[in-house]
Amino acid sequence: VVRAATAAIAIFDLPSFWAAVNRLDNTVPTSVQDALHHESRRLLDRSIRWFLQTRGGALDVSAEVARFAPTVTKLAPRVPAALVGIERARLDASTEQLVAAGAPRDLAEQASAMLDVFGLLDIVQVADAVGQPPAQIMPLYFALSERYDVDRLLSRITALPRGDRWTALARQALRTDLYAALAGVTAGVATASQPGDGPDERIAAWEGQHREGLARAQATLDQIAALETGDLATLSVALRVLRNLVAQGQG
Repeated sequence: VVRAATAAIAIFDLPSFWAAVNRLDNTVPTSVQDALHHESRRLLDRSIRWFLQTRGGALDVSAEVARFAPTVTKLAPRVPAALVGIERARLDASTEQLVAAGAPRDLAEQASAMLDVFGLLDIVQVADAVGQPPAQIMPLYFALSERYDVDRLLSRITALPRGDRWTALARQALRTDLYAALAGVTAGVATASQPGDGPDERIAAWEGQHREGLARAQATLDQIAALETGDLATLSVALRVLRNLVAQGQG
């Protein structure tokens, strides 16, 4: 865990963010600083789990920082502009809420985008796997996230009852598998489409190759989206649908 945390802190340059938040001492309410720090802790927590899931105990901190940090440094500021639909609306609403509470706009947007910036770990990995630049994979990743309602599913996973240790583990597993499914679909679309095309064109090209299966998948996801809340069973079904999309893309 320590090595995963060390890698994540360096890759996302969290000390710079923490220092900027701490410089707000006595200029903004403590609750605002707490809210900003909370988002960075969520990013750190998910990044630690990502490294533990994908690397296990064989984690070379220097190698991971060298692999991810240059791309994260370059692309993280571009993430807000890459978001579309409800994901962009969620980012804007969170940013405005923090600004209204007294946070500087740049820090408010940076904090609000942190869980989206987390996706850069998968984006870099997909880019390496398919041999395409991360800057081309990033808009495709976020367009697919919007297309298949991943943000809403993540929110519903977060809203699941916390309960005992096993419930918490189930929530973590769902979230991890959902991110993995999104990465898998992104890789499939990237492989089956022209890298120079825009994300919408690339998705349309891929969907055209899997029309029948996608129609069934979309119908199921639409039914789940229409529910006011999601329980473990419905979220598990949604995840299975997305896994099936990954399998179709590989077929």
